[in-house]
Amino acid sequence: MQSLKRSKMGKKQTQTNELISFVSYSLAWIGIYIGTLFLTG
Repeated sequence: MQSLKRSKMGKKQTQTNELISFVSYSLAWIGIYIGTLFLTG
């Protein structure tokens, strides 16, 4: 029973980490895009 609870928590932690990495990746691309527009514009 305890191991089941732990695996559920681990799954949630993994989803959170994936979300954080996705958001930071998107922000990085937005930063590159804006930087490129700023430099060329």
